[in-house]
Amino acid sequence: MSKSNPSTSRCSVRAGLASGAALSVVVAAAMSAPAYAAGISVATNPPAGPEGEATSITVSAASEWLNGVTSPFVTFSIPTCQTTYNATAQTEKVGADITTTVGNVLSTNTRKVTNNMLAVTVPAAVVTEAANNALQKWNVCVYQSSDTGAAQIGFGSYSVGVKATLDSVTPNSGPSGGGSTITVTGGGFPTTVGTTGIKSVTIDGVPLTGIKSLGNGAFSAVTPPHSAARDLTLAVTTPTGTVYMQNAYTYQFGVAAAPNTTPNESKFVDLDVTGSGFLNFDFNGAPGDAGAHIYLSQGPYDPAPDAVTPTNKANPGVAECSDVLVISDNEVICRLHMLALDPTNTEFQLRAARTITTGNATTVAPDLLTSNDPAITFSAEDLGMPVTQAGNPEVAANSTIIKVISPTQVQLSEDLVDDAVTTADVVVGAPRAAIAATAGNGDTTLTAVTAGTITANDIGRPLTPAGNIQKGTVVTSVSAPNAGVVTVGISRPTGGTVAAVEVNERVQVPDGAYTLTVVNNGTLDAQDTDAQYNNSIISSAATFTVADY
Repeated sequence: MSKSNPSTSRCSVRAGLASGAALSVVVAAAMSAPAYAAGISVATNPPAGPEGEATSITVSAASEWLNGVTSPFVTFSIPTCQTTYNATAQTEKVGADITTTVGNVLSTNTRKVTNNMLAVTVPAAVVTEAANNALQKWNVCVYQSSDTGAAQIGFGSYSVGVKATLDSVTPNSGPSGGGSTITVTGGGFPTTVGTTGIKSVTIDGVPLTGIKSLGNGAFSAVTPPHSAARDLTLAVTTPTGTVYMQNAYTYQFGVAAAPNTTPNESKFVDLDVTGSGFLNFDFNGAPGDAGAHIYLSQGPYDPAPDAVTPTNKANPGVAECSDVLVISDNEVICRLHMLALDPTNTEFQLRAARTITTGNATTVAPDLLTSNDPAITFSAEDLGMPVTQAGNPEVAANSTIIKVISPTQVQLSEDLVDDAVTTADVVVGAPRAAIAATAGNGDTTLTAVTAGTITANDIGRPLTPAGNIQKGTVVTSVSAPNAGVVTVGISRPTGGTVAAVEVNERVQVPDGAYTLTVVNNGTLDAQDTDAQYNNSIISSAATFTVADY
């Protein structure tokens, strides 16, 4: 390679690693020795720098090894230092003469700072011939003066290498949860990783892990978690210094969930959601409010007004993971209620009662009801739901479904009045209204509920948002009966005193593949009305499946 000659100017020195700035190296003595000793051993700090640049170093020792020395002189030699400043030490081997075993460069700027320290300019002619961007070791030879025959008073080492350059980062964006493998291309990269190779790689000051050399022109590394942010700076540190690439990487708001699937008949599933920036979010507000929310969406969640019904979201969440517990900035736990949300995302869909018209149901003694209407089928969601018939010609009053035998047949809690084809409409799943219950303002339990009016079958069912019951409220627990009453847990605090509640049948989340989406604002049109609006990206890690199994 082409080598430049040392500079002949003398200048003051300053510590630093940036390009064009002075690079400082501290050389500390390994043992105490009097001045003029035949070369005390010294150590360098930092031990390396970029080749071909007139940089500056400081050289020091623990002892006052420079006491009485007025004009010290330094050479940089690939062979071992000479014990005196003799003809060999005085003869430069620079440029094309330098090999991995031959080289001698005289410093043009050696300055005594204290009896312990020198300031020395490393000439630009101190270069490397090492392969694969490895460091080239040069001996630092300190003499009493530049007079012929002057004694060697100290020796250490300083290494130089090719300064790294940065060209590209691929991919240049990824989820905020980290874990993405990126490839950095450029030049001058050492082919090893560690103190003598690629020392560290950071994005916005946060270290990457799993650094692997791909040759002297590229390496790979794994991104750490980071809050969503654009155009961050990549920094790569090698023994020759740190180089930077601005606008190198963007963290998109990404999340992942475990587990990532559930049967469609589940009432709820608790999720461990990982991502970043959760400490900045305000979860557990009202459904669809300006706080943060965790939704299941089919395709990209879109809070813009629907073109046909502007009060609905264009692509709303189909279910919400609520009861959020923030574990850390990178993790939350939430409960995904398998209840379909309405298109405004402000409340659950409430299932309408189903009517089996006259003649389309058969009653079989003592307590079985069969639907002959293909549009009316039964599922586990019907357990506990009332079955009523005007006039009760076949179905007894106060009947509820206690067992689903098949999609077309259920067992009722009360014996049938008659065993026949029905002679009046049979209504299945009408809300159970006016169930007496007691609660104060802000309570999450209902007391004094008559046993049997709300049972364990109702866990996961929504309550009608009326009588100070908030939107998005579901039954979370039912205690064992005590003196004829039970205590019922509910998912949201009441908005005032409660005297009665209404239990609805669930509208299940349909089977399918969904995306878990975290938003910092759940209101309609938030993407246009909130300048800080952000939602997580679609990724394979955010996929959630609801299946019939």
